[in-house]
Amino acid sequence: MIYFYLISTRHSNNGMDKLPLELGEFIFQYVGSHYQMRMAKGGIGGFIEAVLALRLEFTIWNVLNESDDMDVFVNAFPLVQKLYFCDDYPCPSQFKAIGRMKNLRKLEIECERIRNDDVAHICQGLSRHLLEDLNLTNVHSADPGLDSLQYLTNLRKFAIHCYGTPMGPVVYALCTGGSFYKLECLILCDINDEDCKAISGLPMLRKLNINSDYVTDEGITAMCSITKLESLELSNLDNVSSEGLLQISLLRGLKTLALDETEFDNNCLLAVSRNCSVLENLNMVSNRVTNPGWYNALRFLSNLKTLIVHYSDIDDKVLWGICKLVFLEKLNISGCTNITPEAFSMIVSLQNLKILTVDYTKINNKSLSAIVRMPTLRRVGTHCCHTDNKILKSHAFTYKRKYLQWIRHL
Repeated sequence: MIYFYLISTRHSNNGMDKLPLELGEFIFQYVGSHYQMRMAKGGIGGFIEAVLALRLEFTIWNVLNESDDMDVFVNAFPLVQKLYFCDDYPCPSQFKAIGRMKNLRKLEIECERIRNDDVAHICQGLSRHLLEDLNLTNVHSADPGLDSLQYLTNLRKFAIHCYGTPMGPVVYALCTGGSFYKLECLILCDINDEDCKAISGLPMLRKLNINSDYVTDEGITAMCSITKLESLELSNLDNVSSEGLLQISLLRGLKTLALDETEFDNNCLLAVSRNCSVLENLNMVSNRVTNPGWYNALRFLSNLKTLIVHYSDIDDKVLWGICKLVFLEKLNISGCTNITPEAFSMIVSLQNLKILTVDYTKINNKSLSAIVRMPTLRRVGTHCCHTDNKILKSHAFTYKRKYLQWIRHL
């Protein structure tokens, strides 16, 4: 797979004089008028022909701003499977062009405003084709064009980021459309309880991400009736009580749980840790779990591979319990200032740890020196810590040397 980057730099003076080939990625930078001049001379045309001669598929991450340019690239790259479209001033013809990309599997659109017919052009053009992943940002959900989501018959993942407007039309289109039996992942914002009830009827849903202060305990109860759910991410649930969040413990097949700005407390954590025995990833940010809650729950979380606890009051005793999680591969305890400098040395007992983040903590040089010697550790983050950067540089050099030795062995 070759990745083709088109980076629009309207306010830049950089031209497209260089097309560096590095790690299998073409990086191409241009200015609108300068690009048009080069294109007229056939410079970019020759580049396209050379690339197409390789008969490879591409991922285009940042597409051109002019409508004519968009048509050129849609015609030039018929095998594109992944497309990221970002434009502050899009025009309808660009979305019509995207609707002709029949091999698209993943499409992400980020614009200041997508007009009511733009999504319709895409969905109607790509209906009954290969599109499986659609991500829309800054879309006005009141626009009637979102009803066309029901035409996408192969959609497996859908995400929309649009705050301040109801998501009813979107949810209705998804729950009554051709992808009803295929949708596996939903990322939604500003939905209400009725939307949650509709979502709970999706038979193949495995991953759900909700950011909404309209949801109440009734909506959480509906979501927690999706017994096959494997990943649940909830944030900014201002109207959901701890009793409502207790329903999460009914999801016995849950593998990933992320909670941000919720009323999730000690009783909720204990119930989840006891009932969700296959839980592997836990992300706790700005919740109500205290140290006693962690003491009681950690003994039931033996299968955890990822633990993220941002800016919590956890102390040395909790860290000692965390260091007993033998399968832990990723640990983030940034901002946990109640952990003493010496206690960080206990982290060396995590024999499978690969990624460690201890930003804004009291870790000292002695503990960090012991940690960087861990054979499995790949990355360490110590932003705004009073430690010597030479320790991390030494670790980076050592890890790079090990990697090169492994490559030579192959």
